[in-house]
Amino acid sequence: RTFYILTLLTVGLFIASGCIIDETGDIEAEVYGRIKVDMAKDSDPTLAGWPNAAGNGNSAPGVDHAPTRDANFAITPRESRLGVKMSGSGITGVAEWDFYAGATENKPNLLLRKLFIKMDLDNGLSLLAGQDSDVFSPLLPAVLNYGWGWNAGNPGYRRPQFRIEYKGKDSLEGFLAQLALARDMDRTDHERPDIQARVAYGMEGSVPFTVGVSYVTGETGDPAVDTFDLSAVAVDFVVKPHDMIVIRGEYHTGENLPTYLA
Repeated sequence: RTFYILTLLTVGLFIASGCIIDETGDIEAEVYGRIKVDMAKDSDPTLAGWPNAAGNGNSAPGVDHAPTRDANFAITPRESRLGVKMSGSGITGVAEWDFYAGATENKPNLLLRKLFIKMDLDNGLSLLAGQDSDVFSPLLPAVLNYGWGWNAGNPGYRRPQFRIEYKGKDSLEGFLAQLALARDMDRTDHERPDIQARVAYGMEGSVPFTVGVSYVTGETGDPAVDTFDLSAVAVDFVVKPHDMIVIRGEYHTGENLPTYLA
Protein backbone atom coordinates (compact mmCIF):
# COMPACT_ATOMS: atom_id res chain seq x y z
CA ARG A 1 0.00 0.00 0.00
CA THR A 2 2.81 2.39 0.84
CA PHE A 3 4.35 1.69 -2.58
CA TYR A 4 1.12 2.56 -4.41
CA ILE A 5 0.68 5.76 -2.39
CA LEU A 6 4.25 6.84 -3.15
CA THR A 7 3.78 5.94 -6.83
CA LEU A 8 0.63 8.05 -7.10
CA LEU A 9 2.35 10.91 -5.29
CA THR A 10 5.33 10.70 -7.62
CA VAL A 11 3.11 10.69 -10.72
CA GLY A 12 1.19 13.66 -9.34
CA LEU A 13 4.39 15.61 -8.76
CA PHE A 14 5.59 14.78 -12.29
CA ILE A 15 2.30 16.11 -13.67
CA ALA A 16 2.56 19.23 -11.55
CA SER A 17 6.14 19.82 -12.64
CA GLY A 18 5.12 19.39 -16.27
CA CYS A 19 2.53 22.11 -15.88
CA ILE A 20 5.06 24.49 -14.35
CA ILE A 21 7.72 23.74 -16.94
CA ASP A 22 5.26 24.11 -19.82
CA GLU A 23 4.34 27.58 -18.58
CA THR A 24 7.90 28.82 -18.21
CA GLY A 25 9.54 26.90 -21.04
CA ASP A 26 12.68 26.71 -18.87
CA ILE A 27 13.88 23.12 -18.77
CA GLU A 28 17.24 21.41 -18.97
CA ALA A 29 17.78 17.74 -19.77
CA GLU A 30 20.91 15.69 -19.13
CA VAL A 31 21.53 12.12 -20.26
CA TYR A 32 24.22 10.30 -18.30
CA GLY A 33 25.50 6.79 -17.83
CA ARG A 34 28.43 4.43 -18.17
CA ILE A 35 29.48 1.26 -19.93
CA LYS A 36 31.15 -1.12 -17.47
CA VAL A 37 32.45 -4.63 -18.07
CA ASP A 38 33.57 -6.88 -15.20
CA MET A 39 35.59 -10.07 -15.49
CA ALA A 40 36.73 -12.46 -12.78
CA LYS A 41 37.72 -16.01 -12.06
CA ASP A 42 36.94 -17.11 -8.50
CA SER A 43 38.45 -20.19 -6.91
CA ASP A 44 35.52 -20.39 -4.47
CA PRO A 45 32.09 -19.37 -5.84
CA THR A 46 30.70 -19.13 -2.28
CA LEU A 47 32.79 -15.99 -1.79
CA ALA A 48 32.04 -14.43 -5.14
CA GLY A 49 29.85 -11.46 -5.78
CA TRP A 50 30.17 -11.80 -9.53
CA PRO A 51 27.19 -12.76 -11.70
CA ASN A 52 26.32 -16.40 -12.03
CA ALA A 53 24.70 -17.95 -15.10
CA ALA A 54 21.46 -16.11 -14.31
CA GLY A 55 23.30 -12.81 -14.15
CA ASN A 56 22.89 -12.38 -10.39
CA GLY A 57 25.79 -11.96 -8.01
CA ASN A 58 26.08 -14.33 -5.06
CA SER A 59 25.89 -11.24 -2.86
CA ALA A 60 22.28 -10.77 -3.90
CA PRO A 61 19.55 -11.90 -1.46
CA GLY A 62 17.99 -15.26 -2.23
CA VAL A 63 20.88 -16.57 -4.31
CA ASP A 64 22.07 -20.07 -3.50
CA HIS A 65 25.57 -19.81 -2.04
CA ALA A 66 26.34 -23.51 -2.42
CA PRO A 67 29.33 -24.07 -4.74
CA THR A 68 28.47 -25.75 -8.02
CA ARG A 69 32.03 -26.20 -9.25
CA ASP A 70 35.60 -25.70 -8.14
CA ALA A 71 36.08 -22.45 -9.99
CA ASN A 72 33.90 -19.87 -11.63
CA PHE A 73 34.68 -17.56 -14.55
CA ALA A 74 32.34 -14.63 -15.06
CA ILE A 75 32.14 -11.69 -17.40
CA THR A 76 29.25 -9.26 -17.59
CA PRO A 77 28.42 -5.75 -18.80
CA ARG A 78 25.18 -5.66 -16.81
CA GLU A 79 26.30 -3.06 -14.30
CA SER A 80 26.37 -0.53 -17.13
CA ARG A 81 24.03 2.30 -16.32
CA LEU A 82 21.74 4.78 -18.10
CA GLY A 83 20.03 7.80 -16.60
CA VAL A 84 18.06 10.92 -17.48
CA LYS A 85 17.93 14.07 -15.36
CA MET A 86 15.50 16.88 -16.12
CA SER A 87 15.32 20.16 -14.21
CA GLY A 88 13.51 23.46 -14.40
CA SER A 89 11.69 25.96 -12.17
CA GLY A 90 13.08 24.48 -8.97
CA ILE A 91 11.99 20.95 -9.87
CA THR A 92 14.28 18.03 -10.72
CA GLY A 93 13.27 14.60 -12.02
CA VAL A 94 15.62 11.61 -12.29
CA ALA A 95 15.16 8.19 -13.88
CA GLU A 96 18.03 5.68 -13.79
CA TRP A 97 18.41 2.05 -14.85
CA ASP A 98 20.93 -0.75 -14.99
CA PHE A 99 20.55 -4.24 -16.52
CA TYR A 100 20.24 -6.57 -13.53
CA ALA A 101 16.52 -7.32 -13.80
CA GLY A 102 16.43 -11.07 -14.36
CA ALA A 103 16.11 -12.73 -17.76
CA THR A 104 19.03 -14.57 -19.31
CA GLU A 105 22.55 -13.21 -19.31
CA ASN A 106 22.50 -12.14 -22.97
CA LYS A 107 18.87 -10.93 -22.89
CA PRO A 108 18.73 -8.80 -19.73
CA ASN A 109 15.85 -6.59 -18.73
CA LEU A 110 16.13 -3.04 -17.43
CA LEU A 111 16.22 -2.69 -13.64
CA LEU A 112 14.79 0.55 -12.29
CA ARG A 113 17.37 1.95 -9.88
CA LYS A 114 15.96 5.40 -9.29
CA LEU A 115 12.83 7.29 -10.25
CA PHE A 116 12.05 10.39 -8.25
CA ILE A 117 11.08 14.01 -8.43
CA LYS A 118 12.50 16.70 -6.14
CA MET A 119 10.90 20.09 -5.52
CA ASP A 120 12.93 22.95 -4.05
CA LEU A 121 10.96 25.11 -1.63
CA ASP A 122 11.87 28.31 0.19
CA ASN A 123 14.39 28.64 3.04
CA GLY A 124 16.50 25.63 2.09
CA LEU A 125 13.64 23.10 2.21
CA SER A 126 12.95 20.50 -0.46
CA LEU A 127 10.59 17.57 -0.99
CA LEU A 128 11.42 14.31 -2.75
CA ALA A 129 9.03 11.54 -3.78
CA GLY A 130 9.84 8.34 -5.60
CA GLN A 131 12.57 5.72 -5.44
CA ASP A 132 15.99 6.88 -4.28
CA SER A 133 18.90 5.79 -2.08
CA ASP A 134 18.36 5.40 1.66
CA VAL A 135 18.80 8.33 4.00
CA PHE A 136 20.14 5.88 6.59
CA SER A 137 23.78 4.82 6.18
CA PRO A 138 24.35 6.72 2.90
CA LEU A 139 27.92 5.69 2.04
CA LEU A 140 28.48 2.87 -0.45
CA PRO A 141 32.00 1.63 -1.20
CA ALA A 142 33.24 1.52 -4.77
CA VAL A 143 33.59 -2.17 -5.64
CA LEU A 144 34.32 -4.13 -8.78
CA ASN A 145 31.47 -6.57 -8.37
CA TYR A 146 27.76 -5.91 -7.92
CA GLY A 147 26.65 -5.48 -4.34
CA TRP A 148 28.55 -2.63 -2.61
CA GLY A 149 29.25 -4.78 0.45
CA TRP A 150 25.66 -5.95 0.84
CA ASN A 151 25.23 -8.86 3.26
CA ALA A 152 28.88 -8.39 4.21
CA GLY A 153 28.52 -5.61 6.77
CA ASN A 154 27.55 -2.54 4.75
CA PRO A 155 23.87 -1.54 4.84
CA GLY A 156 22.05 0.72 2.42
CA TYR A 157 19.70 0.22 -0.50
CA ARG A 158 17.19 2.02 -2.70
CA ARG A 159 13.50 2.08 -1.92
CA PRO A 160 10.30 4.10 -2.55
CA GLN A 161 10.15 7.03 -0.15
CA PHE A 162 8.78 10.46 0.62
CA ARG A 163 11.50 12.73 1.96
CA ILE A 164 11.75 16.22 3.36
CA GLU A 165 15.17 17.82 3.45
CA TYR A 166 16.64 20.98 4.91
CA LYS A 167 19.98 22.35 3.77
CA GLY A 168 21.21 25.22 5.90
CA LYS A 169 22.38 28.54 4.57
CA ASP A 170 24.36 31.49 5.87
CA SER A 171 25.45 30.70 9.44
CA LEU A 172 24.40 27.06 8.99
CA GLU A 173 26.29 26.59 5.74
CA GLY A 174 26.98 22.88 5.28
CA PHE A 175 24.23 21.68 7.63
CA LEU A 176 21.88 19.00 6.29
CA ALA A 177 18.81 17.39 7.87
CA GLN A 178 16.72 14.67 6.19
CA LEU A 179 13.58 12.80 7.23
CA ALA A 180 12.06 10.06 5.07
CA LEU A 181 9.08 7.71 5.15
CA ALA A 182 10.16 4.65 3.19
CA ARG A 183 8.51 1.45 2.08
CA ASP A 184 9.79 -1.70 3.74
CA MET A 185 11.21 -4.23 1.26
CA ASP A 186 9.93 -7.40 2.96
CA ARG A 187 7.42 -8.04 0.14
CA THR A 188 4.72 -8.06 2.80
CA ASP A 189 2.26 -5.42 3.98
CA HIS A 190 3.18 -3.69 7.23
CA GLU A 191 1.08 -1.18 9.09
CA ARG A 192 3.71 1.53 9.09
CA PRO A 193 6.54 2.66 6.83
CA ASP A 194 10.19 2.70 7.83
CA ILE A 195 11.30 6.04 9.27
CA GLN A 196 14.78 7.19 8.33
CA ALA A 197 16.53 10.33 9.55
CA ARG A 198 19.98 11.86 9.14
CA VAL A 199 21.75 15.02 10.20
CA ALA A 200 25.13 15.98 8.77
CA TYR A 201 27.56 18.85 8.70
CA GLY A 202 30.21 19.60 6.11
CA MET A 203 32.89 22.26 5.95
CA GLU A 204 35.14 23.45 3.19
CA GLY A 205 38.67 24.55 3.95
CA SER A 206 42.21 23.24 3.82
CA VAL A 207 40.84 19.80 4.75
CA PRO A 208 37.20 19.49 3.61
CA PHE A 209 35.12 17.06 5.65
CA THR A 210 31.57 15.85 6.22
CA VAL A 211 30.27 13.97 9.25
CA GLY A 212 26.77 12.58 9.70
CA VAL A 213 24.59 10.56 12.07
CA SER A 214 21.60 8.57 10.79
CA TYR A 215 18.86 6.43 12.30
CA VAL A 216 16.22 4.01 11.05
CA THR A 217 13.26 2.34 12.71
CA GLY A 218 10.60 0.11 11.21
CA GLU A 219 9.20 -3.39 11.03
CA THR A 220 10.32 -6.60 9.37
CA GLY A 221 8.97 -10.12 9.04
CA ASP A 222 5.69 -11.60 7.85
CA PRO A 223 2.63 -10.14 9.63
CA ALA A 224 0.83 -13.46 9.10
CA VAL A 225 3.51 -15.26 11.11
CA ASP A 226 5.54 -12.89 13.24
CA THR A 227 7.03 -9.41 12.96
CA PHE A 228 10.07 -7.82 14.52
CA ASP A 229 11.06 -4.23 15.18
CA LEU A 230 14.11 -3.11 13.23
CA SER A 231 16.29 -0.25 14.36
CA ALA A 232 19.82 0.96 13.78
CA VAL A 233 22.05 3.98 14.12
CA ALA A 234 25.03 4.84 11.92
CA VAL A 235 27.87 7.36 11.90
CA ASP A 236 29.52 8.33 8.61
CA PHE A 237 32.37 10.62 7.64
CA VAL A 238 34.20 11.80 4.52
CA VAL A 239 37.56 13.58 4.70
CA LYS A 240 39.54 14.90 1.75
CA PRO A 241 43.08 15.64 2.94
CA HIS A 242 44.40 15.98 -0.61
CA ASP A 243 42.98 16.53 -4.09
CA MET A 244 43.83 12.91 -4.95
CA ILE A 245 42.91 11.33 -1.59
CA VAL A 246 39.45 10.78 -0.09
CA ILE A 247 38.94 8.87 3.18
CA ARG A 248 35.43 7.57 3.82
CA GLY A 249 34.14 5.48 6.68
CA GLU A 250 30.98 4.32 8.34
CA TYR A 251 29.99 2.46 11.51
CA HIS A 252 26.55 1.13 12.34
CA THR A 253 24.88 -0.96 15.00
CA GLY A 254 21.34 -2.30 15.11
CA GLU A 255 19.09 -5.34 14.92
CA ASN A 256 16.72 -7.11 12.51
CA LEU A 257 18.11 -5.47 9.37
CA PRO A 258 17.63 -8.03 6.55
CA THR A 259 15.87 -5.53 4.28
CA TYR A 260 18.81 -3.16 4.67
CA LEU A 261 21.22 -5.93 3.57
CA ALA A 262 23.43 -5.24 6.61
